[in-house]
Amino acid sequence: HCCNTHCCNTHCCNTHCCNTHCCNTHCCNTHCCNTHCCNTHCCNTHCCNTHCCNTHCCNTHCCNTHCCNTHCCNTHCCNTHCCNTHCCNTHCCNTHCCNTHCCNTHCCNTHCCNTHCCNTHCCNTHYCDTHCCNTHCFVQPSHYRWAISTSVSRMS
Repeated sequence: HCCNTHCCNTHCCNTHCCNTHCCNTHCCNTHCCNTHCCNTHCCNTHCCNTHCCNTHCCNTHCCNTHCCNTHCCNTHCCNTHCCNTHCCNTHCCNTHCCNTHCCNTHCCNTHCCNTHCCNTHCCNTHYCDTHCCNTHCFVQPSHYRWAISTSVSRMS
């Protein structure tokens, strides 16, 4: 009864009031964020912690703060902040993370090579696909002959 009326205070939030009513008012604290308050209100305020990042807080606010973890990188956090930190994974490399940081780390895949990753790192460490060969990879001396022979074999 009290948790649904007037008891969303510090004491109750730290004990038994991590319910819908309190999560939507004043209980986005450490205790509730680690139990039952990974809801919209708390995800938009103070619950971008490990527990909520692994459950329901892969939203804009958390993706821009502390939720660039495996779960969020595999769901909704392929945004600028996460792409510049920890989300250069398969899912993000196939969606929105073909940025400088990911192109210099783990995103030399088909999707990124066909968009923005024809950089020195990708040209020197992974395959040179048609797009990269026709743009920037042919200037890499160590791969020049490979690119030419590949292009010739593709044309024939």
